[in-house]
Amino acid sequence: MTLEGLQPNAKISPLRLIWEIRERKDDPNAVRFFIMVMRNKLFLPTTNFYIMQKDAYLGNDLARVARIDWSKVVFDSIRAVAFVWHENDQMSKHQTYITACTPFLVLLYVDNMHHPQDNGVDPMHIP
Repeated sequence: MTLEGLQPNAKISPLRLIWEIRERKDDPNAVRFFIMVMRNKLFLPTTNFYIMQKDAYLGNDLARVARIDWSKVVFDSIRAVAFVWHENDQMSKHQTYITACTPFLVLLYVDNMHHPQDNGVDPMHIP
């Protein structure tokens, strides 16, 4: 799995991998690049602008990807991030953001907005 013209320790952006996916329509490596981008930007996003070694390691072996329980990975990530968020909320430094699985957080937010007022759930409260 190589990207032409890059050194082995070069920083690779998700945009570069998306470009490679578009250019390599019949290349089996395109699936690996897709896994790297999805893990880095959608399932478990970070504040890093580049593909991390964990993403490359995961994308290198598709059998490893198939063995992962993705629901548990996303749940554990959200639980850990929510714990840190609540912990920081109680301290002097107030963290106003949560980084976790983006689709899940969007659905959770939309779902909370549709609760009726009479069940005791404040629809404007962000969990």
